Amino acid sequence: MIPVNLITGFLGSGKTTLIQHLLLQAPRNERWAVLVNEFGKVGIDGPLLSQPGLHIKQVPGGCLCCISSPLFRVALNSVIRQVKPTRILIEPSGLAHPAAIRAMLAEPSYQAILRPAATLALVAPSSLQDVRIRQHPLLAAQLNAADLLIASQTDRAQPDDWALLDELLSGLAPPRWIDVTIRDGQLDKAWLDHPVSAPCPVQTNLPQPSLLAGTASRAVSFGMHCQRQPEGLAIGWRWPAERQFSAAKLLAWVNVQFEQGCLRAKGIVQTEHGWQAINQMPQSSLVTPAQWRHDNRLELIFPSQAQVDPTLLDQALGDLMV
Repeated sequence: MIPVNLITGFLGSGKTTLIQHLLLQAPRNERWAVLVNEFGKVGIDGPLLSQPGLHIKQVPGGCLCCISSPLFRVALNSVIRQVKPTRILIEPSGLAHPAAIRAMLAEPSYQAILRPAATLALVAPSSLQDVRIRQHPLLAAQLNAADLLIASQTDRAQPDDWALLDELLSGLAPPRWIDVTIRDGQLDKAWLDHPVSAPCPVQTNLPQPSLLAGTASRAVSFGMHCQRQPEGLAIGWRWPAERQFSAAKLLAWVNVQFEQGCLRAKGIVQTEHGWQAINQMPQSSLVTPAQWRHDNRLELIFPSQAQVDPTLLDQALGDLMV
């Protein structure tokens, strides 16, 4: 049977970086596949993970965590049939309900094919300074569903951050503790075979898939794409590869969005410094070289109740191009 690991964690906890590091450790005689879900329609993590010889399946623009969503089954079945993997890594959105995914993987139709392996949950201590993250019910759900709790981005953590993490974990039912601490996503692949706990109870009040949800494999058209669901508001853009941004102006504009309540900004854009990956949270910012060359992508995630005018954002971005 194919072992399936769920790599969960809230927005900005370092899931994609962790998976990149795990993929570098994949044995040469094994075929690993990655199923990536993103809350917004544009899809950033798939291109970030994309490398020759890797098998990446992206499910943008919908809630993969919804137990009734057909998108998950379509994408998962496609990976099983076409790739014939020896291991599957699933990266849900940072706004996903992991218990429902675990329950789906254990359904009778998959019992002879898949073996649910360890669920890993990442939490970045420094992100807990943001009360919206610290008190978000999805964060507690992700931690409760995990077989292995990982403190990520520990090089950024201060003593106050660790105190907030201890308070959060002790308040779970039952209380939990950190199993592993990492930085730069460097986790030994042996942890993927960590023992699996008893199945989590399935939440019955999960949101239904949005009618705005995209398909499992088709890239969205160029332009702006918006999606508001109970978990959040995603505003994303996709532009042709020949477009180029001013790096300084774009980063300054992104910083302004965090002053307006943005939870997360992520993108792959061409600037005067070359192609760059942007990964920004209220408490941290990371800009690194990117291998992706096919198109420009950017996505912002706000709380679902945020009063944001996407048209004004779209107009402002047009002024940042060179």
